[in-house]
Formats: sequence, C-alpha cells, structure tokens
Amino acid sequence: MTNTRIRISALLLAISGLLTPHAAAFGAGKAPKTHELTFSGKATPEQYYVPVYTSFTVPEGIVKISVTQHLGSGEARPGNLDLGIFDERGAGFEGPGFRGWSGGARRSFEIGETEATPGYLAGRINPGRWTVIQMPTTAGRTTDWTLKITLTEGPRAKKLPAPSYAAPQLNDKPGWYRIAPHVHTVHSDGRLTPAEVIALGKASGLDGIVSTDHNTTSALLHWGEVQDLEFLVINGVEVTYGQGHWNIFGLDPHAWIDFRIHHNDTLRYRKVVAKARKAGRLLVATPPYNLDFLYDVTPMDGIEVWNSAWSPANERAVELWHTLLVGGNRKFAVASTDFHRGGNIASPHTVVRAEALSAEAVIDAIAAGRSYVARDTSAEIGMQVRNSATPVQHADIGDTLLRSGGMQAEFRSNTAGRLRLTDQQGWFSDTSIAPGTVVVPIPERSLWVRAELRAEDGSMIALTNPIYIQHPLTTQSLLPE
Repeated sequence: MTNTRIRISALLLAISGLLTPHAAAFGAGKAPKTHELTFSGKATPEQYYVPVYTSFTVPEGIVKISVTQHLGSGEARPGNLDLGIFDERGAGFEGPGFRGWSGGARRSFEIGETEATPGYLAGRINPGRWTVIQMPTTAGRTTDWTLKITLTEGPRAKKLPAPSYAAPQLNDKPGWYRIAPHVHTVHSDGRLTPAEVIALGKASGLDGIVSTDHNTTSALLHWGEVQDLEFLVINGVEVTYGQGHWNIFGLDPHAWIDFRIHHNDTLRYRKVVAKARKAGRLLVATPPYNLDFLYDVTPMDGIEVWNSAWSPANERAVELWHTLLVGGNRKFAVASTDFHRGGNIASPHTVVRAEALSAEAVIDAIAAGRSYVARDTSAEIGMQVRNSATPVQHADIGDTLLRSGGMQAEFRSNTAGRLRLTDQQGWFSDTSIAPGTVVVPIPERSLWVRAELRAEDGSMIALTNPIYIQHPLTTQSLLPE
C-alpha cells in the first residue's frame, strides 16, 4: 500500500482474573495465551473504494481472532473504512476465504470456533495467512488507520454448531402475501436482531421478508433459531459497492458473492452475475437512483422501484423500469423500506400472489410479476384484464391474456386516489377514483397494461406489475424471456 507505515509487535500477555470459555484449560486464575499484532497505515483520497489489505500469520493452536480498528490521529473528521476479513484460503477475487464483513457498522469483531460477531462466520481458526480488508468509503478524505489484532490460544472445540436455517415453507395455501424484500439486521448495519425483525414484521402486518444484509450471509445461518411458523424468511443478500447495490433473492446460505466489482470491469461483473444465478434465484437492482447504479442493468431480473419514503429518486426508478418495459424487457418491480432500524418495516412493501407461503412459491410469483407494491399494509388493490365479449376469460397481475375483440381493465381499491393506466405507448386513462371497482377500456394497441394509484400530492399509494396481452393475428406480445 502506497504511503503505508506498518508496525508489527508480537506480545505474550497474561491477563489475570479474566476467564474466557477456553480459560479453564489453563488452570484457575490463568488467562489463555494471546498474541498481539498492531498494523497502521494511511488511506488516501486516491484509494476511494480501493480495498486495503493487511495480512498476518495465524499460528497453530489459535481458537479466536479479535480485530479492533482505530481511525484518525488528529483529523477532525476521519473518513470511514469498511471492515471485513478472509481466512487462510485466500482473499482473491471470488476466493473461498471469506469469513465476514461488517462494512462501516462496526470498528471491532471477533471470530471463534463456535461463536462470532454478527456479520462474521464462526468455525475453525486454521493456521496460515489471514487478511483483513478495509474499504475507504469517504470521498476526498485522507484517514490514518490502526488495526489491533489479538490471537487467542486454547483447546479446539470438539464439535462445531450446526447452522439453523429458516423454514422454507410455512403453508400450502394460495393467496396474496405481504413481503418486505429488502431487510437488514445486526448482521450488517441494521439495529435489530433477527428475532426483533420477525416480531416487528408480524406486528406491522407482513407475512415475510427477504433477509438482505450487506455482503454477508451470516444471518442466514441463524434464522431458524428464532423461527416463527407464521412468518416467512427468504434467504438473500445485498451485494454492496460504491457503484451500485443489488439484491439476490433465494440465495444458498453458504454462498458468498464477491462485491469488489468496478462497474467498468465487465468481465468480473459477468462472472459475479453468473455465480449469483447459480447460487440464487433472482437479481434485483436496488435502489437505482437513491445510490447511482452504474452497472449494466440488463442482467437484473427486476428493479426496486420504491425504496423507503416516496421521493424523486423513486420516481426516476419507476421511469427506468417503465422504459425497460417499453423496450421489451420484461422485468418485475418490487418495493421495500430497505429496513435498517426503527420505524415501519412495511412502508412500502410488495404484495405477492403465491401458491403457498414458501420461499420457492413467493420467489416464483415475484419472478412472474404476480405482485403489486403498496404504501403500507392498509392499502389493498387488484386488477384484472378481460375480453369484453367473453368476460369469463381474464388475466390477473403478471398473467398473459389472448386478445379477443375489445378488452377492459377492472381495477379495485380500498383507497381513494388518482388512478392512471399505461401501456407501451403511454398513459391512456387518468382519473380520480373512490374506493371500489373501476372499469376502463383498453386500447387495441396495448401489449401490456399496468396501473398506478397516487395520492393527491402525487405520491404513490400502489403500483402494479403489468398484465400482458397477446395479439392473435400478429402473435405480437411481450412474453417471458
């Protein structure tokens, strides 16, 4: 690292009166033997989002690694350096050595054989070269940093704890389920534990969430410990870098997706996307304008069009999604609070028409666009498209209907607002509605129809994914890719 000063000192400490779970092996009153390492350096403005790696040697007999980061040495406002670690298997691109990430949420962490700080993976502490990663995330700032690393010796655990996964299915009942598909916990920069997230989600009227902590899947190994059989937890992660964030739904809980991707590195981006598709089900750009999404959006399956409170950034996200639909790209829309701490975890959220309350069924429904997004759990809407001559033939949100003469959209809502309907050529209906059902003729040109319900101030109340229309004479339609 340029302009980096390294100081390393190895000390053997005896800390009397402090017993860890391993201390008994050393006799009463004796603390386990530790090795203390200190590294220091400087992150410069040129290293913005360029990882800083610090490697150190772990000898035989270590059962715990503790890392503490100190930033600044006189700077009034030191910058931030995100924090993580790789084990002896390596820190290379897509390497197998990932053992945890806390971003900027923590300045210290511990990894033991049976326990670890949230965000990190407990397990064997094998000897070899381990590597701490620090990611400068404050633009234009020079920041001094110091790492203090403690290696603790002790007897190895006879048995490592087994992962406890969330139940994949809670019932087999078809229905509309309210899901928050972008939720953080203490395993990244969230404030609530998994148990607290479940309790808040249930109290807010949700049926489930997608667990999407930043760059780590440690929470996915613990959801089963606090399982509520009325609340679905779907495995996921938010791949987080300075040039864009994207969520993966339905992720293998033991997969790690490398986030160290510059948007101009097309080859690396393609490799990561390919791995994400093997390890997960759906890829979602999120949020494309709250934080600029500089990657190619084409590989994404969906767009998070509504993130947290309604804002101009969300308006732009809806416009991006609409433009993709107009261009023939069938991508679904979702919404979520991007939940981190207090407040309403359900404002907004995604309402999904699934065949069961299961991870597979909910993800299948989201992928098919069988969903709408809502401001809160009090908002309830629906839309069907029917052939006027044969009204028994109809399609719900996300479905496809073969056109047979005239068509109409039936939109129902329990909330008053301004209803707007659009297709690939633009808005064809814009009217104020009361709670109830509204019937609107659909232009002959339409290849798909979607609806927005807005408040008088223009903010979104609810938004549907499209219903697709197939034209029999030309076979022109927008069908799944």
